[in-house]
Amino acid sequence: MLFVLLLSDVSQAARSYVTYPGRLHTARISLLGERDSLILRVISPLTIDVCADLQPIGFTTSYDRTSMDIMIDDFSYTVSGKDCDKGTQMAITNIPLDVKKIEENGITLIRLWKDTMLDSFTLELDDTGATLKPTKKLTFFQPLKKNALSRVFTNKDTVILYLDVPPVADVSEKIHALAISNGLVPDERKEKTARYEQPRFYFLDKEHKYDKQLENGGSFEFGKVNVKVDRNGPYRAYGESVTYTIYAKKP
Repeated sequence: MLFVLLLSDVSQAARSYVTYPGRLHTARISLLGERDSLILRVISPLTIDVCADLQPIGFTTSYDRTSMDIMIDDFSYTVSGKDCDKGTQMAITNIPLDVKKIEENGITLIRLWKDTMLDSFTLELDDTGATLKPTKKLTFFQPLKKNALSRVFTNKDTVILYLDVPPVADVSEKIHALAISNGLVPDERKEKTARYEQPRFYFLDKEHKYDKQLENGGSFEFGKVNVKVDRNGPYRAYGESVTYTIYAKKP
């Protein structure tokens, strides 16, 4: 459901920089961040006919034995009077999930409230990731997308090998062989990519051989692989060898 703000009966000059209360009618949620910076993101799509600056969605948290209660409030918006592209905007907030406190208190249940509406989730948390699983059919808080309530934490030793162009042939076996021959170990917690994206391959640098090249968010040329094209095409002949440059970076 989209929340519509209709203020067309008020002159633009009169409503400039005026703050109004807004109300949430639906919300989408997702888990983001790493183990030491885990957050629950709450967003709500809003269709507005004015140029407005949205304030973060309000919230409060409390703990009850092995449960964490998060009360979601409404939001406010300021009509700015400036020119903009009117349309769907997002009211948003990021709710920190204190992993240390959660583990110390044995928290296994997270309850999300909006007024009298309640959605409950069991929390599965370990060193590899976090997952929220609904205890029953959800009423107000829906996942932003598929797998939005699961978060795989990045291993500090993780190295990503990737191409800077989409390949025209399967390069996975060649890249795995290249990585293993250069001291990397396959990371089974892979991230799948869409068909139209450049594939990314996850490995572990347990010996920290490449820390220097990858420090400060850097990347470097890891090596090259040769593959044969398995089909005819306007630019490639069947059986032609294609060379790809493989790069390495941190997540």
